[in-house]
Amino acid sequence: MSAMNRGFIVVVFCSLSMQAQAFGDLFTSTLQRQAIDAMRERGGVEMPTMNREPNTLTINGFYYKGHDKREKGVVWVNGQQAKQGEKFNGITVKKLNESDQTVNVTVGDSGRSVPFKAGQTMYLDDHKIVDAYQ
Repeated sequence: MSAMNRGFIVVVFCSLSMQAQAFGDLFTSTLQRQAIDAMRERGGVEMPTMNREPNTLTINGFYYKGHDKREKGVVWVNGQQAKQGEKFNGITVKKLNESDQTVNVTVGDSGRSVPFKAGQTMYLDDHKIVDAYQ
């Protein structure tokens, strides 16, 4: 391989590397970039955040375990995995309905069960349910 070809290959790899670094900025907002830069300046240590309950309830998805009688399935609520009957953050996963592809969830101590489809979000302030595309 000639010296010119080797030089060309080095230039191509260097330019690809620079483009890849700039490409990463495309998928973050300005605030996210500032937070990442601040974290890097602190040596990679994240600042603790306040743990507060979200004002929305989102059913990210669920799946059924068809032949397992002990455990019917798993639900992801606000990004956290939950099993049927589990309670966390004032939310109880009641029942997975495979036939109509919904999951019944109880919010708070009301005892009222609300059916959700995957991707739906409930605003806890006014109990309005919206689909993911809205």
